[in-house]
Amino acid sequence: MYKPQRIFVSEVVVDHTDDGRGSVWSKHFLARETALRDVFGREDPSGSVWPGAMPLIARCPGASILRFVPCEDRQAWHCVSNGLAQPGNQMKDSAQYNGECGYGREFVLSSETAGNWQVRWLLTAMQWVALNDRRILPYESIATGRPIVPNGNPDLLHFITLTDMAYPAKLILPGGNCDLIHLLGVTKGECDFALRHCQIRAQGIRALASFFVTDDPYGPITDGQRPCLTRDPDFPEMWRSALSQIELTW
Repeated sequence: MYKPQRIFVSEVVVDHTDDGRGSVWSKHFLARETALRDVFGREDPSGSVWPGAMPLIARCPGASILRFVPCEDRQAWHCVSNGLAQPGNQMKDSAQYNGECGYGREFVLSSETAGNWQVRWLLTAMQWVALNDRRILPYESIATGRPIVPNGNPDLLHFITLTDMAYPAKLILPGGNCDLIHLLGVTKGECDFALRHCQIRAQGIRALASFFVTDDPYGPITDGQRPCLTRDPDFPEMWRSALSQIELTW
């Protein structure tokens, strides 16, 4: 079970750097955490993070998860990765991505209730990127290999990656830019339908995402109890309508 740990910025930097980068790393780490608090509010537990473990922290020193409690403007719990967009964490082909810092990404996952599964999945997402030098883009689908929510819908086996949330999705930090990518859990049936009925994968995922539009400006939640949308007999017709709207603006 993951336990929150109080880690101060200076400790993260000093423990993992010995080449004079400490000041830059410290400023950047602090700036990112401050920016995330500005976007999402108060974290839980206050002043603490949920730390990563080896081999992730070998590639991303200080890698951790921040968890934010619901508030007046934000109705769900939000967990956010912390450490992928850090100076020195560079992809092999990162030179082509001007202005980004490190892997250029941090991930957001929201849910109605708090739980350890959100923390585990975000740490896993960080490993997908850092251990494979993989660049995850908006409107991708990622197979998880096991149900996302314990004791939930066993068919909830995919994440789709979203952007264009109402909350700020780009952080301008001392060491470079960082994009926030929202992860949303969907069923295998939903993902298979989206990719089977659209030749452009990103269009199919974006059309699927439109079914989860919410009034909450902080984006849709991953709901482990909801049924698969494809069980609705009207879903194919609704899908065609959604896809046509996406194609008009693509």
